[in-house]
Amino acid sequence: MAKNDNLGKAMFDMFGGGKEGEGAAPQTPTRVAPSLEVEKPKVDVQVDVRAAQAKVAETVEASQIQKTFIAPGTVFEGTIQTKGDLDIGGDFRGNVLADGRVNLLSSLTGNITAGAINVVKCNIEGDLISRGDLVIDAASQVNGNIQCQNIVCAGRVTGDIDVKDVLTLDKTAYINGNIKMGTMQVARGAKISGKLEMQN
Repeated sequence: MAKNDNLGKAMFDMFGGGKEGEGAAPQTPTRVAPSLEVEKPKVDVQVDVRAAQAKVAETVEASQIQKTFIAPGTVFEGTIQTKGDLDIGGDFRGNVLADGRVNLLSSLTGNITAGAINVVKCNIEGDLISRGDLVIDAASQVNGNIQCQNIVCAGRVTGDIDVKDVLTLDKTAYINGNIKMGTMQVARGAKISGKLEMQN
């Protein structure tokens, strides 16, 4: 019996097995030190890059199509800054900073910096800076300097013009100022009073 008691005690000490009364040593509670390391569940993450890019593109497009409108009969004085497009139908006195397109449809006194500028039946006293295209119709007049990527002009401009790429003058265009451009297209009847300089 003594042999069985010793064997049972040894088995219990090693494996925690055995039963009381069957030659096993009496069971005593065993303390287990808590583990500081938490087992992390394994997660298989898949990122749809194209879907994320499409979502960003939608957000950018949404911000670019926001439009502000100053109605005819409105007189506005001050500075407007917008990430979207801007239509000015009323009289405006001040400066415009726009990431999108600015459509000028009446009188304006001030400077405009925009992604693109469209001048329709408008008198402007101020400078125009367009990061893209600039269009001046036959019923418009600009007294100020112009900087842009491309210009199509059918109206009157009194001031210097700096065009990075293509200058296009319609037959009704009249330019009183110096012109720098990459290339030039001039219709018969257009008038230029100033120096012409071709840029590289």
